[in-house]
Order: sequence, then structure tokens, then C-alpha cells
Amino acid sequence: MTARTINWLSQMRPRIARIVPVLIILIGALVSLFMVTKATVSSFTHDESYTYLHYPHDSFIDIISFSNWFMNNHILNSLFMKYAELLFGNSELALRLPNLLALFVFMIYSYKLFQKKNPLLQISLFIILCSNVFLMDMFGLARGYGLSYGFMIMSFFHFIAYFTKPDQINLYGFHFGALLATLSHFTLLPFYIALLIIYNLVMLIQARLKKEERFHLIKTNRQHFLPLLLNVVVLYEPVRRALQYGQLDVGGKEGFFEDTLSGFVWTVSNGAIGSDLLLLIFQIAATLIVLVPFAIIIRTIIIRNGVFFKEYIGLVVSNLLLLFIAFMIVFNHYVLG
Repeated sequence: MTARTINWLSQMRPRIARIVPVLIILIGALVSLFMVTKATVSSFTHDESYTYLHYPHDSFIDIISFSNWFMNNHILNSLFMKYAELLFGNSELALRLPNLLALFVFMIYSYKLFQKKNPLLQISLFIILCSNVFLMDMFGLARGYGLSYGFMIMSFFHFIAYFTKPDQINLYGFHFGALLATLSHFTLLPFYIALLIIYNLVMLIQARLKKEERFHLIKTNRQHFLPLLLNVVVLYEPVRRALQYGQLDVGGKEGFFEDTLSGFVWTVSNGAIGSDLLLLIFQIAATLIVLVPFAIIIRTIIIRNGVFFKEYIGLVVSNLLLLFIAFMIVFNHYVLG
């Protein structure tokens, strides 16, 4: 690359950076318009109809405590449907409105997550996140999935931000987002548990990289005690009922690689995988995307490269999160059946 080209790129970058927010708002508006239209004109699915007929008309305490313990009951969605109907009636749009609002949460935090990255990377990642058909479709349904995705990425953003700015906003944003995500769908409980473990693991590694520091479990988690305690109080009864009645027994039975990873590849590709060989190639690629950065992270720990660990904390947390969730899925399969 010539000096002239490098100079031109350096001059263009500030201009591109100014355009990025406008493009993201435009893309977000188009996606939102499409989803609102779809939510308005599409008839209720079987699961949406079953949800509306059986759960939103229970009392607040019955909904939040998971007294109607069938797994089809996504707690936060049932609760929001209840009050959406009271405010706006029982049209398809009114009952799907909470998930449409969660789409705004998802898009805002998707942008914030990469806001400080290269402008072209911001646009690319935002388009990737907002263009998957299966993912976006969940925000147009009166179910708990869209809510769980929106609050999950909110929690994830504040969790990463807490490492560089450990203030009350990021602390409670992480815990509150994780609580709402879990109440939206219990499959987000491993996400929350994994992040709590990863936080301690990262703090332990950082203490080891700084030879003069020691890791103190109680001191490290002192700020998390109150929000964690509040979340445990709220989640205890619904999770207890879900375990009692075997309502966490979801997913495939063949194994992580066959069920979870193949399902992930299929949805990410929008169902475009047409052969077993192609599926295997994408499964291997998805596995390497996780294992290669993990090997790099291990190497930085071995050579005590604290600068890399601090600068790329988002990569470290993301990679460990994928590994921990994969482990917990396998653990649940063998331990909980």
C-alpha cells in the first residue's frame, strides 16, 4: 500500500465515522418497519395462541412465581402480554409489542457493543446481527425469545463495560439485564451463571498477570453481592418449579456437536446448508472460531501479556462465554438428563 493510499484512508476515516451512526439508524429503522408490519399482519402461531389463552390472565404473583409451570410459559412475556392487553387491547400488534420494543433494546446495545471499533466493522457487525431471519423473526412474536435476546445483549454489554468502568450503571445493568433475560426464557440461566464464573476467572488471571496483586474472592465479589442476592430471590421459586417438574429438559438428545452446533450453523446460515458435508465444514469452522482465540488467550496468559488481556477483554469474555455455555449444555445433558 502506497503512502498516498494510506494518507487518503486516514483522511476518509473521520468522514466514514460520521456517516456510520446515520447508516445504522437507517438500517435499524428499516428492520423495525419490517418487523412492525409483520407483527401487525401475521396471524398468531400455535404457541402464541396457547400462551395468550393460558398465562397472561393469571395474577402477577402466579406469573412471576411460575405457578403455571409448563415450559411454554415464558414468564416475562406472559407478564408483558397481560399489561399490553390492558393498555392496548388484544390485537396481534398489541400483544407482540413487548418483543418489538425488545428489538430496539437489541439494536441499541448491538451498536454500543461495537461503537468504539473501526467504522466499517461497526456497520458489518450490525448488519450481520440484524439480518438473520430466524433471530429477527423472534422479535415479531408474542413469546419470550425476542425479550431474552434483547436483555441478554444488554447484560453482556454492561458486563464487558464493567471491567473498564466498574460503576453502578454497568454493575446493575449486567445483573438486571441477566435477570430479565432469564425471566424471558430459562435457557438464559446458563448465560448468567457463566458470566459470574467468567468474572471471577478473569479477575484471577488479571491478578496473576500483575505479580504484586492477589486475588480475594470476597473482595472481588463484594459489589455483586446485593444485585445477585436480589436476582436469586426473584429467580428461586420459578427455577425451583422448573427443576421440580422437569421443565428444563429441552433440546436434542444426540450430543452437543450433532444437536447444538448443527442447529447453530443451520440458523446462522438461514437454513442454506444443503448437504451433510457442507454442514460438517461449517461445524468445524465454528469450532475453530472458538478454539483458535482460546489458544491465543492461553498463550497471552503463559507469557504474561497483560496489555493484550486488558485491551482485548471483549474477545476474552466472548470466547470464554462460548466455551462455558458449551460446557454447561453438555453438563446439563449428562447430569440433569
